[in-house]
Amino acid sequence: MLVIDAAQVRELVSPAGPSALSHPRAPERPADGLTESELRMLDALPVSRHVTPGHLASQVNLVEAEARRALRSLARRGLAEERAGLWRFSPQRLASHDRR
Repeated sequence: MLVIDAAQVRELVSPAGPSALSHPRAPERPADGLTESELRMLDALPVSRHVTPGHLASQVNLVEAEARRALRSLARRGLAEERAGLWRFSPQRLASHDRR
């Protein structure tokens, strides 16, 4: 058997076999680990203007209290910004977040 790198050696000598080894993972993205409510709010956040939490909540069918919790969580992650009680997608994340 021809072995060409260290990963193949680890796979061959692993007592549990190749399936027990961890597989390479993609780099973590800012939206990884968000709750369903947070993802819905993130998708609804406008980029160019600020809107009320109530407006966003009605767009994604959440009660306003849940929308506010999701917005605060998004802000802690740097994904949303608040100004005078109004919210929008954080411009610092425009380059790093896939909005599709």
